[in-house]
Amino acid sequence: MTTETLRDQNLILMFEILELEEAMGIRRKKEKEYIKKYRPLLQSGLSDRMLPISRKKEAVANFLEI
Repeated sequence: MTTETLRDQNLILMFEILELEEAMGIRRKKEKEYIKKYRPLLQSGLSDRMLPISRKKEAVANFLEI
């Protein structure tokens, strides 16, 4: 993957559901467990909150060393 590809406005990210859970309470608990275990790049680390857009861009740039 190149910098040009990453900057392409038409780039589409795909996500995968690890487990399907209908009950909201159980689903949120499992989400938090996965976040704690896998530490996704764009999660804030507070519950299931995402980083603000500016910090997301910074996190991705640092990860890719652009």
